[in-house]
Order: sequence, then structure tokens, then C-alpha cells
Amino acid sequence: MAIRTRKTKDGKPKYDVVYRIGHKQYSEVFSTKHRAVLRESEIRMLKEQKKIGLIVPKKILFAEYAKEWLEKHSKINKAPSSHSRDEGIIRLHLNPHFGKFYLHQLTQTLLEDYIVARLGEKTYRGKQVTKCTVNHELEVLRKMLNDAVKKQYLDKSPIHIELFDIPERDYQYLEKDEAVKFLEAAEPCDKGVFATALYTGLRKGEIFHLKKSSIDMNNKIINITEGGSNGTTKNKKLGRIPIHSKLLPFIEAALKTDGEYLFPSVNGGMRNDARKSFRRALSKAGIAKPLRFHDLRHTFASHFMMDCGNIYALKTLGRWADNKMVSRYTHLSPNYLQDSLEKLNY
Repeated sequence: MAIRTRKTKDGKPKYDVVYRIGHKQYSEVFSTKHRAVLRESEIRMLKEQKKIGLIVPKKILFAEYAKEWLEKHSKINKAPSSHSRDEGIIRLHLNPHFGKFYLHQLTQTLLEDYIVARLGEKTYRGKQVTKCTVNHELEVLRKMLNDAVKKQYLDKSPIHIELFDIPERDYQYLEKDEAVKFLEAAEPCDKGVFATALYTGLRKGEIFHLKKSSIDMNNKIINITEGGSNGTTKNKKLGRIPIHSKLLPFIEAALKTDGEYLFPSVNGGMRNDARKSFRRALSKAGIAKPLRFHDLRHTFASHFMMDCGNIYALKTLGRWADNKMVSRYTHLSPNYLQDSLEKLNY
């Protein structure tokens, strides 16, 4: 193992760290002697600990790899909204902190400095950055490094990433009388959108992606095929949702409109938001709860459990991938286990 100094055509020095693993010789180039010495010491230590085997870390800057990962992994495998979030996390936070380092040069100290710095910052709204926000960023970083190992850019992840333990946030939902007032207060063009959310539990993106061809009026079924990445739903699960009798009039009215989408935008294309109209309906109905559109899905799940109590039916209708996500509604139906148990008969 050696460090060789040479000069380039412009007269600037370059430092080559030359080392051998097995019968193969490798060389890494550095612009400063200090970084070359650090890399030589690192390789020597890894050799002594027998942590260098057949896979040799490829020399690639974090910023370069981040660009490749966004294009070849995030963009292909994630929903557009998730890919956009990944891009923002990398551009605004990860790259400024890790971008100038090579992947194999990331250290636990660098990670700890990043976490401390982020928790000390404030959002553009002036609020303190939360541990939940940092968790989202660390999840992206962990996924990137795991994929780097698969691609043999790394022998193994150079850092151990442990997420903060975040207590589950309580969710909001509309009471039945509030749901009625909310629908009555909604603008005519939005009633069908909100009614679909309340009677099916569909996510906002899934509702906006609904086309008239998705509706099977003969069997009173909504076929869920789009709303996430690669033309599928968020969890890549297709679904067939029965149309509730009280939802039927809204669906029938929507089918009479022009265009391919069931609830089109003003110009006839696919809608992308209903935030303002959602807030106007809440305000007009006199509902002061801090609700989001997604809370209509919580409203559906909450009242389904209170009225029916069948958690397995709810999981199927809501197409949740994780049982943990469904179990948070069980406390609303305290008798559902007893009712199910009483059906046992020898």
C-alpha cells in the first residue's frame, strides 16, 4: 500500500492511494494529501479487521449518487408525490450536509451533526423542525445507502441509522351529524368528491384518478386501479369497492358530466386538489376542528368500526397494507371482540 504523488497538466498535485486486495490492485485519486492519508489509514484498518473482501467500495460522491438514485430508483418505484418529497429532502437537506463526501466517507459523527443541526432549524413557517420530519429524511438516507450496498458502491452501510421513536398521533374525524352538515355546506361541484371519500374511504389521489370507466353500474362497484405509482394505488393494491346506496346519486350525477374523469377539474382534466373548497365547506358548516382531506378517510373508518366492528372487512375496503394502521380504529368498537367471540358455538 502506498501514496503516490503526481502532477497534472495544469501543474496541480494529485495523490493516488494504491493498494492490493487479493490478486487485484486498486487506485483511488485525491486532490489533497490529507484526504489521501485518511483514506490509506481507513483501508489499512479495514484490512486489519478483515472487513474488506471481494467487494471494493466504488468511489462516488454522495451528491452524484443521490442524482442517480432519484432517477433510477425513486422516480421509477415511487408515486410522483413521494418522488417529489425525496427530491426535496435530498436537494434541501441531505446534499448540503453530505454531498461533498464520498459514500464510504460518511461517518456516525457526520450523521449525528446532521440530526442536531436539523432539530435546531425552523421550517419556512417559523415552526421548529420535529423529530418526525427528521425521521422522514433519515428514512430516505437509509434507503439510499441500502441500495448503494446492493449496487456494490459500498461493501456495507458506513453508518447505523436509528429513527426516533414517535408516539402515534391522534387523528380527527367528523361525527355523523357533522358529516351531514359538511356535505350540505359543500359546493355543488365538490359534493360528489367529498361524499365518495366519506362512503368509500378512498384516498384523495384515488378519487381524483377515478374515471367513468372505473364505475360498474350494473354491479354497483367502483374499480380502483389508479392513484399511485405505475398506474396503481398507493400500496399497489387494486380494489373493488361497493357503492353505498347513499353515494349512488352522486355517482350517477357525475357520470352525466363531460370528459373521462368522474370528478374532473374546471378544464375537464384530472383534479389535483380540493383544499380550498374543503376548508370553505368546513367553515360554512361551522366545524372548527383542524381537519384535512385525509381525515374523511378516518371518518369512514371510524364510523365503520362503530357501526359494524369488523376489522377484517375494514382492512379489505380500505386496502391497508399494514394491520397496525387498521388496529388504531378498534378502540371505537369495544364490543367487536366480544360479538365475534359469541359467534363461536360448539
